[in-house]
Amino acid sequence: MGGAGELALAVLVAVAGCAQWLTGMGFALIAAPALVLLLGPTDGVLLANCGAGLASCAGLVGSWQRVRLRAMLPFVAASVCTVPVGTWAAARLPEPVLMIVLGALVCLAVALVARGLRLPALGGTGGAVAAGERAAS
Repeated sequence: MGGAGELALAVLVAVAGCAQWLTGMGFALIAAPALVLLLGPTDGVLLANCGAGLASCAGLVGSWQRVRLRAMLPFVAASVCTVPVGTWAAARLPEPVLMIVLGALVCLAVALVARGLRLPALGGTGGAVAAGERAAS
């Protein structure tokens, strides 16, 4: 990868890091699609996950006292269940198939959000808990 590619990676990681810092989430949502295009599915997803982990750890430095361990359990459980499946699929599917699947999922998600998809099941306190947010009182 040349100087322009490395600059693109640096800018991408910086933008994704800013999103993580501002919202508390989003590093991989922003970085993964572009990193996969720049580096391929295996290295792109690996770098996105490592970057998201580092960004999260950096955010914990000043706010670890406010972490709600009980609220984290569903996220940890979901990760424990889905990361091995994703790892298995990435190791066995050809790179073009992974690129098409990732692109299709990102396009589908953007289209659904752009069309205003709202899931009533995610509203109110239950939705806030599922999203890891503090419910408004």
